[in-house]
Amino acid sequence: ESAAGWGKGGGLDWGRVMKVKVLNRVEEDFTRERKGDVAKVFRNPDPTVHPFERAREYTRALNATKLDKVFAKPFVRALSGHRDGVCCMNRSRTKLTDVA
Repeated sequence: ESAAGWGKGGGLDWGRVMKVKVLNRVEEDFTRERKGDVAKVFRNPDPTVHPFERAREYTRALNATKLDKVFAKPFVRALSGHRDGVCCMNRSRTKLTDVA
């Protein structure tokens, strides 16, 4: 007997034949009707298939937080506790240009 599954009589020994899994895809599922159509993407949400998904999501969230801080409005409540500012303003009743 050979290792490829051939029996003594020259025929296949079906008990020793290797099984092969074949992908069968229909071309219509993957072709776009128009050029502007979005290509269909198939994703497997199983976390065991994607071991780095949590780390990738953590990195994205950290970068988003950093960008939020970069583009935040500056000095919003940043000067609380400081007393070196304008407390009150007074204008002259006789001249419009004088402000004290």
